[in-house]
Amino acid sequence: MEFYRRSQLGFGIICLLSIGIFAAFYGFAIDRSIGTLLIGFLLCAILLLFYKLTVIIDSEKLEISFGLGLIRKRFYLKDILSFRVVKNPWWYGWGIKTIPGGWSFSVSGFKAIELKMRNGKVYRVGSDSPEEISAFLSRKMDLRGTG
Repeated sequence: MEFYRRSQLGFGIICLLSIGIFAAFYGFAIDRSIGTLLIGFLLCAILLLFYKLTVIIDSEKLEISFGLGLIRKRFYLKDILSFRVVKNPWWYGWGIKTIPGGWSFSVSGFKAIELKMRNGKVYRVGSDSPEEISAFLSRKMDLRGTG
């Protein structure tokens, strides 16, 4: 069975959170504040949850998962009305965000594949290779990636 799998690292997220983690643990070493220590551990947890975004497509679904895989979402191909490659505006940011008509999932950059669902919702899945995802979906769904 043919399937697609690609992970994108969130270099900006990794760098920013690593700086915050270092600062929190350094601060704890100086002042021994439990609050500072808790912030360090919270930032570590956020880093593990959002350091990468993996896209997997098989014959039935497109599935995304963040970081270690605790946060995931499935889109069944039968429910996808159309798809297209898009560029997210900067204010969509990274992470999981609401956008007009739906949701955006991203860890780095501005490129994404936009999925329009039969129920009217819109989802944008960030990727450093949305063209590959579009081509794979076109083969799997026998559709053109426009809409």
